[in-house]
Amino acid sequence: MSVGGQIHPVPEPFFVIATQNPIEQEGTFPLAEALLDRFLFRYILTYPSREEEVQILRSLTLQEEDEAGLDAQKILAIRSMVKGVYASEEIMNYIVDIIRATRSHEMVFVGASPRTTAKYLMAAKANAMLSGREYVIPEDVRFMAKEMLNHRIVLKPEVLVDSDSDPYAPVMRTIESIISGVESPV
Repeated sequence: MSVGGQIHPVPEPFFVIATQNPIEQEGTFPLAEALLDRFLFRYILTYPSREEEVQILRSLTLQEEDEAGLDAQKILAIRSMVKGVYASEEIMNYIVDIIRATRSHEMVFVGASPRTTAKYLMAAKANAMLSGREYVIPEDVRFMAKEMLNHRIVLKPEVLVDSDSDPYAPVMRTIESIISGVESPV
């Protein structure tokens, strides 16, 4: 990483987690699309349900005896395991077709970059591994779509004009349209 032309080594693995609080935006500016593309996912969080809030309170009262976290070595080992998850040629073509469809969709002004294609494959592999499989299936690809693409495509202004009260609804509908328009492998 470099700041002001001076290079600062960072440990491996290196994570960046950013948050955006709608109340504290004074003096902040949206990231450029080229910078947004460097974040693997963008999760859009809403308020939890009543039961979820109660569960949060319950979790604070439990005595955790073993807080086995992830250290750098565990993260690197998991990353290596994810790389070993099998993705067929059909799955790779499916991902490429989805990314290319973002570039030609009638509601999209700027589609996803080639960088997204590689990150998308790794995310689908990770989802397969978390699901207990050693291979990627189309559902892994579809499951990752909204978080992978919502910050990597720029919608045309006319799509945003007709949006409802949810500012993320137009991009989510567009992603659904893109995914449904790309033929899935069996």
